[in-house]
Amino acid sequence: MGQRPQEDGIVRYGDHVSLKHVMTGRLLTSADERYIGGSNQQKVFAGDWSPTEYSTWIVMPTLNSDEEPGYEVGWDDLVRLKHCGTRRNLHSHGLPSPITEQQEVSCFGSDYESDINDIWRVTRFYGEEEESEDNVSL
Repeated sequence: MGQRPQEDGIVRYGDHVSLKHVMTGRLLTSADERYIGGSNQQKVFAGDWSPTEYSTWIVMPTLNSDEEPGYEVGWDDLVRLKHCGTRRNLHSHGLPSPITEQQEVSCFGSDYESDINDIWRVTRFYGEEEESEDNVSL
Protein backbone atom coordinates (compact mmCIF):
# COMPACT_ATOMS: atom_id res chain seq x y z
CA MET A 1 0.00 0.00 0.00
CA GLY A 2 1.44 3.36 0.91
CA GLN A 3 -0.25 5.31 -1.87
CA ARG A 4 -3.17 7.62 -2.53
CA PRO A 5 -6.51 5.98 -3.46
CA GLN A 6 -6.61 4.54 -6.97
CA GLU A 7 -8.36 6.21 -9.89
CA ASP A 8 -11.63 4.48 -8.96
CA GLY A 9 -11.78 6.78 -5.90
CA ILE A 10 -12.33 3.90 -3.48
CA VAL A 11 -10.40 4.25 -0.24
CA ARG A 12 -8.75 1.05 0.93
CA TYR A 13 -6.99 0.12 4.15
CA GLY A 14 -3.36 1.16 3.79
CA ASP A 15 -4.14 4.13 1.50
CA HIS A 16 -2.72 7.56 2.26
CA VAL A 17 -5.31 10.35 2.58
CA SER A 18 -5.44 14.02 3.52
CA LEU A 19 -8.45 15.48 5.35
CA LYS A 20 -9.67 18.96 4.41
CA HIS A 21 -11.44 21.35 6.80
CA VAL A 22 -14.54 22.46 4.89
CA MET A 23 -14.64 26.07 6.15
CA THR A 24 -10.96 26.97 5.63
CA GLY A 25 -9.75 24.51 2.98
CA ARG A 26 -6.76 23.67 5.20
CA LEU A 27 -5.64 20.09 5.75
CA LEU A 28 -5.54 18.25 9.07
CA THR A 29 -1.86 18.52 9.96
CA SER A 30 0.47 17.35 12.71
CA ALA A 31 4.16 17.39 13.58
CA ASP A 32 6.22 15.92 16.40
CA GLU A 33 5.38 18.79 18.76
CA ARG A 34 3.45 18.48 22.03
CA TYR A 35 0.65 20.59 23.48
CA ILE A 36 1.75 22.56 26.50
CA GLY A 37 -1.15 21.73 28.81
CA GLY A 38 -4.19 19.62 28.08
CA SER A 39 -3.11 16.05 27.27
CA ASN A 40 0.53 17.03 26.51
CA GLN A 41 0.14 14.79 23.45
CA GLN A 42 1.18 15.52 19.85
CA LYS A 43 -0.50 18.62 18.36
CA VAL A 44 -3.04 18.35 15.53
CA PHE A 45 -4.25 21.46 13.70
CA ALA A 46 -5.63 22.82 10.42
CA GLY A 47 -2.40 23.78 8.68
CA ASP A 48 -1.18 22.81 5.23
CA TRP A 49 -2.91 23.85 2.01
CA SER A 50 -1.40 21.01 -0.05
CA PRO A 51 -0.73 17.39 0.97
CA THR A 52 2.66 16.85 2.63
CA GLU A 53 4.05 14.24 5.00
CA TYR A 54 2.66 16.39 7.83
CA SER A 55 -0.89 16.37 6.46
CA THR A 56 -1.06 12.77 5.26
CA TRP A 57 -2.72 9.94 7.19
CA ILE A 58 -2.72 6.18 6.64
CA VAL A 59 -6.16 4.55 6.77
CA MET A 60 -5.81 1.61 9.17
CA PRO A 61 -8.26 -0.98 10.50
CA THR A 62 -8.93 -1.03 14.20
CA LEU A 63 -6.74 -3.36 16.26
CA ASN A 64 -8.02 -6.95 16.30
CA SER A 65 -9.99 -6.33 13.09
CA ASP A 66 -10.24 -8.90 10.28
CA GLU A 67 -9.69 -6.12 7.69
CA GLU A 68 -6.43 -6.29 5.74
CA PRO A 69 -4.46 -3.83 3.60
CA GLY A 70 -6.19 -3.44 0.25
CA TYR A 71 -9.71 -4.16 1.56
CA GLU A 72 -12.22 -1.42 0.72
CA VAL A 73 -13.35 1.00 3.42
CA GLY A 74 -17.13 1.40 3.45
CA TRP A 75 -19.63 3.83 4.93
CA ASP A 76 -20.01 3.36 8.71
CA ASP A 77 -16.74 1.39 8.92
CA LEU A 78 -14.56 2.03 11.95
CA VAL A 79 -11.00 3.09 11.12
CA ARG A 80 -7.84 4.44 12.69
CA LEU A 81 -5.89 7.22 11.00
CA LYS A 82 -2.13 6.97 11.49
CA HIS A 83 -0.02 10.09 10.93
CA CYS A 84 2.56 9.40 8.21
CA GLY A 85 5.30 11.50 9.77
CA THR A 86 5.19 10.16 13.32
CA ARG A 87 3.20 6.88 13.08
CA ARG A 88 0.88 8.03 15.89
CA ASN A 89 -2.93 7.64 15.74
CA LEU A 90 -5.37 10.53 15.33
CA HIS A 91 -6.88 10.74 18.81
CA SER A 92 -9.64 12.66 20.57
CA HIS A 93 -10.86 12.80 24.15
CA GLY A 94 -12.87 15.02 26.48
CA LEU A 95 -10.07 17.45 27.33
CA PRO A 96 -10.35 21.03 26.09
CA SER A 97 -7.64 22.19 23.72
CA PRO A 98 -5.12 24.46 25.48
CA ILE A 99 -5.17 26.63 22.34
CA THR A 100 -8.86 26.95 21.34
CA GLU A 101 -10.58 25.54 24.45
CA GLN A 102 -12.68 23.38 22.08
CA GLN A 103 -12.37 19.59 22.20
CA GLU A 104 -8.71 18.65 21.89
CA VAL A 105 -7.59 16.46 18.98
CA SER A 106 -4.11 15.00 19.23
CA CYS A 107 -1.93 12.10 18.07
CA PHE A 108 -1.30 9.21 20.43
CA GLY A 109 -0.04 5.65 20.45
CA SER A 110 1.95 3.64 17.97
CA ASP A 111 1.53 0.76 15.52
CA TYR A 112 0.51 -1.52 18.40
CA GLU A 113 -0.70 0.92 21.07
CA SER A 114 -4.20 2.24 20.58
CA ASP A 115 -7.38 2.90 22.54
CA ILE A 116 -11.05 3.60 21.86
CA ASN A 117 -10.35 7.32 21.32
CA ASP A 118 -8.35 6.45 18.18
CA ILE A 119 -11.38 4.96 16.43
CA TRP A 120 -13.30 7.03 13.86
CA ARG A 121 -16.49 6.17 11.95
CA VAL A 122 -16.60 6.92 8.20
CA THR A 123 -19.87 8.70 7.46
CA ARG A 124 -21.17 10.26 4.27
CA PHE A 125 -21.62 14.02 4.37
CA TYR A 126 -24.55 15.58 2.56
CA GLY A 127 -24.35 19.26 1.62
CA GLU A 128 -27.34 21.58 1.88
CA GLU A 129 -27.95 21.74 -1.85
CA GLU A 130 -27.11 18.32 -3.26
CA GLU A 131 -25.56 14.99 -2.44
CA SER A 132 -21.84 14.70 -3.12
CA GLU A 133 -20.03 11.38 -3.15
CA ASP A 134 -16.72 13.13 -2.50
CA ASN A 135 -17.56 14.47 0.97
CA VAL A 136 -16.86 12.29 3.99
CA SER A 137 -16.91 13.16 7.66
CA LEU A 138 -15.30 11.44 10.63
